Amino acid sequence: MRPSAPQAMNVLGNYLAARGRMKEAIEAYQNLVDNHPDSPLAPMAQLQIATLYRQAAADGDRNHVNVARAQEAYEDYLQRYPNTAKAGAVRADLAAMKRELIAQQLEVAEYYLTKMKDTNAAIFCYQEVASKGDVNPAAAVKAKARLKQLGVTVR
Repeated sequence: MRPSAPQAMNVLGNYLAARGRMKEAIEAYQNLVDNHPDSPLAPMAQLQIATLYRQAAADGDRNHVNVARAQEAYEDYLQRYPNTAKAGAVRADLAAMKRELIAQQLEVAEYYLTKMKDTNAAIFCYQEVASKGDVNPAAAVKAKARLKQLGVTVR
């Protein structure tokens, strides 16, 4: 019996991911999702995309792009497969990622203020974080406190 195209794409994605070839693995999984969205393998392939981006962000390549791409992949999963067994866990992961992004933005604000001595850029970042209290309340409190120290009126 010959494997189906979705099975072949899934095996290829698994093979590439196991060898650390993230970009190519993501492409294989994305091909499966795009070309065979009704395949029973498509939801897991979509999760693999998010997982690989998240792993890249955690493995030292913590750039904002990988985190944002992981977030987008999770959101795509929820849009395409909202009623799957893993949807609840994906929602929780997505909420955690959003909190992480806000925390990173707070770190950027601190960097601008303390290392770059760019108060205007720091204030901009702190204001962004302060406005996201519904996503990361702890970071918003810290940002508001910094803004107050800087003499900026917090809205």
